[in-house]
Amino acid sequence: MPIPARSSFTPLATLDLAAPAVLHPAACNPAMDLVVLLSPDAGGGGGGWAGRLGVALWRMSGSAVWSAEVEGELRGLAWSRDGLHLALLLVGKETSVTHLSVHTGELVRVVPVGAPAGPVRIEWVDAGLSWTDPGPGSARVIIDSLPAVTPVDPPKPAITNPFLPPPPSKPTSLAHPLLSTFPALLPAPTPVAPHVLSVPPLRLLTGTFPVPPAPDAAVLALAQVSDTLCGLFEGVIRGIEAMEAAVKDGEKQTMLWREEVETCGEQQGMTRVEVHADLFRLLMTGRTGPAVTDWLGNRMSNRVVAKWEALLLAAYTTVVKVISESVAPALERVVLLLDELGVWSDRSAKLSLDTRATRAAMRVARGLLGLVERVRREAIDELKAATQFFEWLKFEIARGSSAADGPDAAPLPAYDLKLAWAFLVSAFAAPALGRHFPHPPAPHGEHLDPRTYAEPFAPAQRTLHALLRDTERRLAKRHTHAQAHGHGDAERDVSVDTGVSYDSRMDSHVDDDKENIGAVDEGSLGTPSHGDDDNGDHGNDYNDDDDDDDDGDDDGSQPDTVRTPGPQVERRVEDEPRVWVHTLVHLVEAVITDATCGEAEKPDKEFELLAGAGAVRVVDGITYIAIAAPTCLRLLRKLPHGYERAAFAYPDGSTCLAADFFDDDELALVLETPAGARSLVTCAYAGFEGDAVVGADELDTAVEPTAELQLARARPLTLAADVALALNGRKGRRVGCVLGDGGRRVEVFDMDEDEAEDGEGEDEDGQAGEEDGEDGDGADVEMG
Repeated sequence: MPIPARSSFTPLATLDLAAPAVLHPAACNPAMDLVVLLSPDAGGGGGGWAGRLGVALWRMSGSAVWSAEVEGELRGLAWSRDGLHLALLLVGKETSVTHLSVHTGELVRVVPVGAPAGPVRIEWVDAGLSWTDPGPGSARVIIDSLPAVTPVDPPKPAITNPFLPPPPSKPTSLAHPLLSTFPALLPAPTPVAPHVLSVPPLRLLTGTFPVPPAPDAAVLALAQVSDTLCGLFEGVIRGIEAMEAAVKDGEKQTMLWREEVETCGEQQGMTRVEVHADLFRLLMTGRTGPAVTDWLGNRMSNRVVAKWEALLLAAYTTVVKVISESVAPALERVVLLLDELGVWSDRSAKLSLDTRATRAAMRVARGLLGLVERVRREAIDELKAATQFFEWLKFEIARGSSAADGPDAAPLPAYDLKLAWAFLVSAFAAPALGRHFPHPPAPHGEHLDPRTYAEPFAPAQRTLHALLRDTERRLAKRHTHAQAHGHGDAERDVSVDTGVSYDSRMDSHVDDDKENIGAVDEGSLGTPSHGDDDNGDHGNDYNDDDDDDDDGDDDGSQPDTVRTPGPQVERRVEDEPRVWVHTLVHLVEAVITDATCGEAEKPDKEFELLAGAGAVRVVDGITYIAIAAPTCLRLLRKLPHGYERAAFAYPDGSTCLAADFFDDDELALVLETPAGARSLVTCAYAGFEGDAVVGADELDTAVEPTAELQLARARPLTLAADVALALNGRKGRRVGCVLGDGGRRVEVFDMDEDEAEDGEGEDEDGQAGEEDGEDGDGADVEMG
């Protein structure tokens, strides 16, 4: 039976492409008149589907919307049900599901997944659930009632041309690299429906959060909590990076001018320690040597001091602001959420939360919160000290310039000597916050030693008698040590009378006066020690009485004209917020991932078959499979005990070039006759009668056709070369796209109505054709 020469379907547009493209069967957007076209190997490297993949979105009216490039080999493609996101399964350096925005084509989220064995059919399925509001008094309700955490501005791009204004920072919705594998929901301006993206053997809620095969309401609630945690961690990590950048920029200026004064000292044959001692002598007595005089008189000026002061004070201010408005509030909310997760172990059989791991993560969160609070206090103290230090510098510059005008013109000192001295020894001689923000920063894979946060927060309880006995023993030991080292009588008397040594009283005095700016190690002008430590929650005893002498090598054995190495800050990972947040994210990610990992979805035989040459559709719970061989069409209906099979021959001895399910009633095919004529046809499939019932191991067995395929609609095509077919049978968006002519031309058809039937209807009414300036018969003849 020949293929009927009908004019079914209505042509909408023809897309003429400048370069060959590939049309994926799932390329049509289900909610909008859009189609995505792919350009394999867009970057010119590799072969086949390797290298870079070009992705272009087109309106079905014939205009391009955007184009983008991604890396990897395409293994699957699926539009979200609302049409707002395009999911691409790519295999490159790693296998990942890449989500693109339908509006701009920008990357929204990249989710690493396991490498599939071959082509995978990915699709969105309805989980049958809906988001539920958290209950009264829950952590999420409390967090929603609190003011929002202030977001941290993205890092500023590098300035390549100093004569042009700096380029604006470009915000991105991509998660921080440290959070690339953290379970979270798909970010969107409005909440995304809880649909599941099936990527066998994985199932991803909203295409990003791994869930068991049959998730329940508890799994959805955990996904919402995890998404909230991911957003909070994003703010914490970005905040720590912003503080690192600010401290680096501010202390860079201090380092430059410290090296300047040390260079002046080298020219006078002085060592670094001698130069620093000369600065201290100037501060205390107003007299100094030629090196510092040269530095103040020839190298420094009010303009230089103003720039140095502005950068350094801005750095300390940034640290205080970011911690107060972003990092600390986010960590407080993290502690609140983790505390709630600790009691979710029996909430659902689908969840297996590790209570001990959750408590460990909470200890790390509390420890990090205490650490950043101490960093904030130190930054405030350094800010006060730096202000007085610059007041002193300005005073000395003014005093030097007015020396020739007589004693009456000398300026009056208006700085705090104690704070200026504190900055000189704690921030000028060595980086003030260097132990918290070292350079280079810790790599992403560096974590805390588990013993750091394994101990409980509460200190061991001791009786009052044991505490007094231990105190007496420690005081007696300190008094014996003081006598053995030959301290003066007055000092020994003070130690005996008060029960506290002279050194301890001095440390306490300095801490009280400086408000934790830091006590100075008597051996050098190196890293200050910060004695106040109220961060006992994380179980760390931060040793603030460092005995390291940065200047121990400056004993005169080296030539005076050789500069000694600068001050080095001994690195302790327990003092670095970046290492703490690495550990926290790692622990929480493990808790959530282990809680949702259940039995993986087992690949079915039909999916392995369809990955190569088949199509599948589920209608009213019944699974249909279509295998379009070149000479016959095999239809299968899944039954409880096997598959009902039927084989149909194509009419007019045609061969099938492409086939796919259009909707719940029709199957669309592209047929080519022996004479080379091509047509887009449809046929009904739901009510076919099978001739045999076979098992899963016989699905790909060749079979002879028993009947001829009955066509419902048909339309001739003018496309040549290889063709591809993409369909959208959703109500209100019933369109079909056929790619041909070597991948350079796409014909778009409205498959909801037939062109011939439309023309006949207009002719009968006698209105539509006249309004458009043409009659129904003419349109029928021209388009037929």
